[in-house]
Amino acid sequence: MRQFADIAVYGSDGNLALIVEVKKKVGASTSWAAMMRRNLAAHGQFPEAPFFLLAVSDRFYFWKNQTSSLESIEPDFVLEAEPFLRPYIEKVGVEANRLAKSSLELIIASWLSEIVQGNAQDYSIPNNNWLWKSGFIDAIRGGEVEREYAV
Repeated sequence: MRQFADIAVYGSDGNLALIVEVKKKVGASTSWAAMMRRNLAAHGQFPEAPFFLLAVSDRFYFWKNQTSSLESIEPDFVLEAEPFLRPYIEKVGVEANRLAKSSLELIIASWLSEIVQGNAQDYSIPNNNWLWKSGFIDAIRGGEVEREYAV
C-alpha cells in the first residue's frame, strides 16, 4: 500500500522522525483532530514515525508514538500556530486562513527546516516546552525535510 504525507522529516540518523499532514481549516477542535489522525491511520496513509503533526491554519496538533494507533486519541499537545508561522506569513503578506494549502505546506516546511538546521529564531514562545520535553526538537535537529513524501 502506498503511504503519503505532506511533509516528512528525518532525524540526523536518517530515520523518519516526523510525519506532517496539513489541512486548510480554521477552528478545528481537538476531537476533530483526533478523528482525522485516526482516519488517516485507519487507511494506512502514512508510515510509522515517532512524531505526528496535524497542522491546520491556526493550530498544530502533536502526537508522540501514536502514528499507527487506530483509536481516536487526542493530541499530546496543541499549539497556536500563529506565533511560529508569523515571520513567514508576514513575508507573504496574506492572512494564514487565506493561504492556499500548498502555501501553508511550504511555510510549515520552512519553519521545520529552520528547526532542523538549528536556525529557528524563537524557541522561547510561551507553552512550547513540550517541543523540547517530548524530544521533538532533538529528534529532528540535524535532519532533513522532505515535502510531498510518498513510499
